Amino acid sequence: MSIRSYHQICSVARALDLIGERWTMLIVRDLMIGPMRYSELLASLPGITTNLLAKRLRTLQDLGILEKKEEEGPLKGNFYALTEKGRALEPVLKALGDWGLHHGRPPSEKDQLNPRWLLFFLRRLYKKPGKKALIEFRIQDRSFQFQIGGAQIEALEGHPLSPDLKIEGSAQAFMALLAGEKSFADLVSAKKLRAEGEKGAKKAFLEAMGKAKAP
Repeated sequence: MSIRSYHQICSVARALDLIGERWTMLIVRDLMIGPMRYSELLASLPGITTNLLAKRLRTLQDLGILEKKEEEGPLKGNFYALTEKGRALEPVLKALGDWGLHHGRPPSEKDQLNPRWLLFFLRRLYKKPGKKALIEFRIQDRSFQFQIGGAQIEALEGHPLSPDLKIEGSAQAFMALLAGEKSFADLVSAKKLRAEGEKGAKKAFLEAMGKAKAP
């Protein structure tokens, strides 16, 4: 493995020696939610080539940031997952996300939005433990679930059996809510989001996300 280096005795430079290559942190972002197949990563990173993805994954494996696992059962196959060293990058990603939200370039019409990315946004916004609730986001033909009320939000893709709250809408509508561009009440009133479930779960969700209380 050959790594380009800034050759500086500086912790910032030393970190960038390892994770400063293009696409590296976006791979880590996607795996922060949970393990993914190679094909899923390729689909989740529009613009990356298959050769470059393979190269980045090999480098991250060599660095001990991720590992390749073979799963058995219904989901049998090879998956990539973050190691403890890789998961330690979550505060770095959260700080980058906060900075990008306030100082990053404005979105353009060419930009894409993968619903899975919203799960990491949720983890970044999560404020404090409150009432426990199982929430489902339904975005197009995909379902995402997350549990609130613990020390850290637990989010993953998949349809929960009995959610306390189900919210359905477009990825753009969810992003507008999470980014603070629109309120929950306004999005529901405009029929951009549809919510069904316990009022207490709505309140717990919005408070956990640092948003206004549910109507």
